[in-house]
Amino acid sequence: MLTTALSLSLSLFLTLTGCGEKKPANTATSGSAAAAAGVTDETKLPDDDMSRAFADRLIGNPVRDFKPADNSEALFIYKTMTFKANNAWNAQGELTAQGEKVECVERGTWKMDAASANDTATMEWTVDYTNCPGRPQNNVMRVKVNISQSGVYTIQFR
Repeated sequence: MLTTALSLSLSLFLTLTGCGEKKPANTATSGSAAAAAGVTDETKLPDDDMSRAFADRLIGNPVRDFKPADNSEALFIYKTMTFKANNAWNAQGELTAQGEKVECVERGTWKMDAASANDTATMEWTVDYTNCPGRPQNNVMRVKVNISQSGVYTIQFR
């Protein structure tokens, strides 16, 4: 009787814990790893190896402390700007005017011309949303971007 009860308990335990298909846990770590993976099937970019290599580098490295051109007397900085495989970008910004700092966000879409090298391409960044005071929505920035092996950006306006 004791053997039967133990056998039944062990059988039930194995059924509950060890059998069947398992899906990977949806954790922040697995999401970050997917985001850092680079280009996916949904990424829209020119169909060549250099463009893919550039886009992988773009998606894997955030921009830090970038100052987009602005004709106002306020100082605007993208503290961080990240590019996603779905051709979207997100930025945490900071606007400083008359000694006051305002944190804000911008987001939009990106597209690129065919890369001229694995680390260089001309791009368009469109601002779809901003809550930064005085910043224009639907603004398009055309830039030439170089991303070094260490992830440092050089950005020139076109």
